[in-house]
Amino acid sequence: MNKTRVLWSLLIVCLLSNVFLLWRSFGGHPHHGRHKQEPKHHIIEVLQLDESQRKEFEKLIQEHRGKVESLEQELVQVRTGMYALLADSAQANAQQILAVTHIQSQMEQVHFAHFKAIRALCKPDQLERFDKLTSEFPNLFSPRGRH
Repeated sequence: MNKTRVLWSLLIVCLLSNVFLLWRSFGGHPHHGRHKQEPKHHIIEVLQLDESQRKEFEKLIQEHRGKVESLEQELVQVRTGMYALLADSAQANAQQILAVTHIQSQMEQVHFAHFKAIRALCKPDQLERFDKLTSEFPNLFSPRGRH
């Protein structure tokens, strides 16, 4: 194959992959349409939270957001320091990489505790709906799941 054919082939592959990604993000994604609303509203709707539960749920969300934002800021600082070493052709040391993974681990713990608190809000008749809803969490809270 000559260089022109290779370049045209790569261009076509890139175009097709971009079209696929656009299709998937704007309508072709299997979960598109299921979660058009904000995750909070979807959870309220599925669990059929009453007014008292909604108020408590809002408090949980605010607490969760505060903790996550704090960890995200910390993560940005650690990563910024780590990647600044690239300008000096130095390598990130194991301690910096461990700091990043530690913060990510803390974030997952915060998320898990948040969902346990939401489950604790549920009345007995809502627990089954919550347990089914947990299978949607990865898509509901991923950047692609939010539409």
